[in-house]
Amino acid sequence: MQYIDDHAIHLLFSANRWELLPDIKKLLQKSTNIIVDRYSNSGIAFSAAKPNMDLRWCQQSESGLLKPDLVIFLGIDLVEAQTRGQYERYENLEMQKVVRSNYLKLQDETCRVVDASRSMEEVGRDVCRLVQEALDNITPDSALKQLWI
Repeated sequence: MQYIDDHAIHLLFSANRWELLPDIKKLLQKSTNIIVDRYSNSGIAFSAAKPNMDLRWCQQSESGLLKPDLVIFLGIDLVEAQTRGQYERYENLEMQKVVRSNYLKLQDETCRVVDASRSMEEVGRDVCRLVQEALDNITPDSALKQLWI
């Protein structure tokens, strides 16, 4: 397998989000609700967990993308998470600790933490409640906001 620098990998994922931005805007203008799994916070948190990667540097390439109305972080004890399923390639408990720390550093008023150590039904109810609250706060004249601008 060919080596690709972690900076380049981060920029490729970021470029993919920028590439989709016009399509996302069009959908939002039609009042379409969009749910995204692993948007900017995820890309930054994981990239910055790698050696020689800086959180603020990773954040810069995402600056100006659309800011979500809601970010849900499924929080769980890392050892318990490890027993539930395998980590992705190159991940381990130490990396997950850094990723979690990065997520917490990126939290703002849109972020909500859901205790994911509970049953799927309980977690699902909390997620649905948070989504409904966010939807209830959106008005036809709600302006699109940008990340870190």
